[in-house]
Amino acid sequence: MYELTPYRLAILDTINWAEGSPGYDELFNYVKFNNLGPHPNQVVTAGGYESTAAGAYQFLYSSWQDTISAAGLPDFMDGPTQDQAALK
Repeated sequence: MYELTPYRLAILDTINWAEGSPGYDELFNYVKFNNLGPHPNQVVTAGGYESTAAGAYQFLYSSWQDTISAAGLPDFMDGPTQDQAALK
């Protein structure tokens, strides 16, 4: 697990801002989801785009699966797990 130092929190805030998702519980185009379970792998269509992006850092389903596997994290999209996956 990565320690959430002020530097790392600033990086995470920057990524979150750039992704345009203010919360840990939002899919692409600000659609809410229950982030107390696995990545929803739900395709959202908006503005001619389709995406499975979810969470504060807008992880695509495939990227999420690769990252949690590499980091040894559970498929659980709560805030702390998303933070650790983003740092990985």
